[in-house]
This record gives sequence, structure tokens and C-alpha cells, in this order.
Amino acid sequence: MDMESGNEKRHTASSELERRLAESDARARAAGALREAVDSMAEDANVQEGDEQPAGGGDDLEALRRKADEHDAMQHRMLRALADLDNLQKRFRREVDQARRQGADTLLKALLPVFDNLELSLSAAETSHDLDSLVTGIRMILEQFRAALAERGIRRTGEVGESFDPKLHEAIGTVDSTEHAPGTIAA
Repeated sequence: MDMESGNEKRHTASSELERRLAESDARARAAGALREAVDSMAEDANVQEGDEQPAGGGDDLEALRRKADEHDAMQHRMLRALADLDNLQKRFRREVDQARRQGADTLLKALLPVFDNLELSLSAAETSHDLDSLVTGIRMILEQFRAALAERGIRRTGEVGESFDPKLHEAIGTVDSTEHAPGTIAA
């Protein structure tokens, strides 16, 4: 995933969360208005002492109160679930970023000895005129580089002369060659 599409997904998720919270707030206001209406109706329905309660009026009001309480509880659970989801997404992003950093750090640490040996071979090449020793040293460094990559599961695919497979290989460019057939790896 590239950085731009990741940002777009985070923005979309954030917008969706904000939309849901706004809808939830609207429902909360409606539930509050309903609760006020129920309370008002309850006050209006209350009769003076000694008077008789209207038939079924108390039950209806109590049912409305229960429904309002259930709505409040459901809304609270929904907001909690949305917040948990948002926190989970943030934690996942942090963990992915941390894993990437650790992976890069591990690879770079494995390549430091290769870098050191390249520097040593360069200084040896400047002072020595023994070409065979220099070639042998560079081959050893190349093998050290390959081993460091192989330990991390990175391996070379495709050798010169093999058929090019776009599912496995990544082409830098094409060359006209009389030595290799079209569609084969040339370098």
C-alpha cells in the first residue's frame, strides 16, 4: 500500500466515524426529547391524591421510559464499539509501522559488515597492485551480501538467459541483443 492510499483510507475511516458519531448525537438528542416528552406526559397524567389513575396510562409511560433507557444503553454500546474500532485501527497502524522499522533495522544491521568489507577492499585496492587478491576479496564480499539477504528470505529470481516472467521479475528496461532471444533476461 502506498502512502497516499493509506492516508485516503484513514481519512475515509475517520470521515465514516465522524458521520456515525453525528448520527448518534442526533439520535441522542431525539432520545432526550422523547424522554422529556415522556416525563411531561407523566406529569400531565399524574392526578391529585385520591384521584384514580387513567386506565393503562402508567403502563404506557413506563414502557416508553424503558424504551428510552434501552435506546440510551444501545447508543452507549454503539459509541463504545466505534471508539474501540478506532483505537484498534490506530494500534494496528502503529504495530505495522513498528514492524516495518524493525525489519529495515534488522536488514541494515545485517548489511553493515558487507559495507565495512567493501570499504576495506577499496582501501586495499588503492594500496595493493595484486588484482587476483582484489577479485577474490570482492567475490567473498558478494557472497557475504547474498548470504545476508538469503537469511532474511530475499533471493534472486531469474538468471541471464531465462525466460522473463512478469509475475516473478521486474524489468528495468529492454535491450536489443544478438546474444539473447527476445523475452529473455539479458542482465
